[in-house]
Amino acid sequence: MEENNQMSTSNTEEEKATSKTVPPVVKKTTAVSNPVVKKPAIKNPAVKNPAVKKPAAKKETVTKISAETATNIKKNDIVSIDELIQAEMLDLKATKKLDKKNLKKLKKMSDKSKEKEKKAKNKLKEKAKKAQKKKKEKAKKEKVKKKLKEKKAKKKAAAKKKKSKNKAKKK
Repeated sequence: MEENNQMSTSNTEEEKATSKTVPPVVKKTTAVSNPVVKKPAIKNPAVKNPAVKKPAAKKETVTKISAETATNIKKNDIVSIDELIQAEMLDLKATKKLDKKNLKKLKKMSDKSKEKEKKAKNKLKEKAKKAQKKKKEKAKKEKVKKKLKEKKAKKKAAAKKKKSKNKAKKK
């Protein structure tokens, strides 16, 4: 027995020797610093006095024009006016096309809104009809219930009369 005890103690010593104790790791604590809050940059609007510009006086210069150059200028003016008129006509045509497209879109939108209104009205009408039907059905059920109650009351009254007559006859 002593040998067993000695063997067991030697085993425990060996186990102790093989298992090393590791000291727990100590974490260094750091001081918690407050987060730095940045203030939003405030722009101070620089007050500037508006620069007032005086309109520059246009000076009309009078130059001498020969008769030939005058006719050339008039022809050029007429052509430019015609070109302007044509450009305006093209612009008008383009705007008319756009107006037509817009009108079509507006018509579609108005048609859609009208259809929605019609649907809403139809729904309201259907709800009203359903409500009326329910009211009529309730009224019919109430009438039937009243008739049944009246019949039951009449039967009870008739039964009471019979009982009272039977009692009177027995006496």
